[in-house]
Amino acid sequence: QTKTWLRVKCGWRDSVPMERYKLQGSAAVATGLAITIATSPATNARTFIMAHPPGQYGHVGKALIAIVQQRGFLGLFRGFGAQWARFGPYAL
Repeated sequence: QTKTWLRVKCGWRDSVPMERYKLQGSAAVATGLAITIATSPATNARTFIMAHPPGQYGHVGKALIAIVQQRGFLGLFRGFGAQWARFGPYAL
């Protein structure tokens, strides 16, 4: 749907090679950004749980609360650039 939205808003066409590359690249960047925003808190909670002794955080909810208490809301998005770089190639 990102690609369709870009076609309408930017007027880029798949039939023109240079516009196709812009279209696919822009759609990949936007999709990777959306995936990273959606999954970053869960990824950080998983890492947080694995970095502490077993049983300290019984479920993801407790880990999310602990992250916010210790690091603030933006702590949920720690390592955002690395995560975005990881998802970028999948979106192409």
